[in-house]
Amino acid sequence: MVGCTGKRYIALPDADSTVRGRKSPEGGGILGTGYRLAGPVLAVGAGKRLPLGERWHLVPEVQLVATRVNVKIADGDATTANLALHFLLGGLFSPTKVDTES
Repeated sequence: MVGCTGKRYIALPDADSTVRGRKSPEGGGILGTGYRLAGPVLAVGAGKRLPLGERWHLVPEVQLVATRVNVKIADGDATTANLALHFLLGGLFSPTKVDTES
């Protein structure tokens, strides 16, 4: 079975910086942690369940994640983008037999 996913997340950066000797505002944000809501994240991926027996599976997956965020810095703000390619490997155990033909 091959699966494809499209997921939506939010970016929560803690952007500590010093620009021309001026430090960015610290603290504040969500519950005083310094993390602030900065923008949407899009993640798309595909994976395949590979049987290792009746109940065990190996699950490799690849994900492409993209975001563009705006963060507060000293006396202003900054915009940056991130594009990342992730390779994931997981295991799956099912207490009952899994149909691997679908």
